Amino acid sequence: MPAQFRLAVDVTLGHLRLSMHQLRGLRTGDVLVLERAFFSASGTGHVQVGKQRLVGWIDAESGPMRLTLTSIEDMFVDEDFATQPYSEHEDETAVMDVFGHEPFDELSMALNVRCGTLNLTLGELRNLAPGAVLGVAGYAPGTAGLYYGDRPLGLGQLVEVDGRLGLQMSRVIFSR
Repeated sequence: MPAQFRLAVDVTLGHLRLSMHQLRGLRTGDVLVLERAFFSASGTGHVQVGKQRLVGWIDAESGPMRLTLTSIEDMFVDEDFATQPYSEHEDETAVMDVFGHEPFDELSMALNVRCGTLNLTLGELRNLAPGAVLGVAGYAPGTAGLYYGDRPLGLGQLVEVDGRLGLQMSRVIFSR
């Protein structure tokens, strides 16, 4: 591919899972805490681009949002396929009778929270080095979107909850 080929790389802050029932009940003001965060509440973290991890911090306080790189790491395993740790906090309730309920209410939905997009050419991507400052387009500083795949479900303010990154919903656009 030519060096001028432009890529759009989502800046994913983290992932969480909700059941269809929980998603339908999502309202303005609700706070979702990321189960697997790629960025901390202070803005440090990483974006994975192919087999490279761009490590740095997001600065949104002094103008447009940007990602300042501190290091670039090679990845040996795609983290999306790595085994996830078992959570002791799983819901241990018995399966309930579904008569009178929607048949897929308890279906778990893998959601992600994004704060924008890095728009880079292949040439720019190849020449990245620690210290590079990259513009993050798409959302106002301190805000992010909730997505199922590429489908937007809502947007909100980034918040800290007990030292973890969360999203307080300001708008829910999931059709019920």
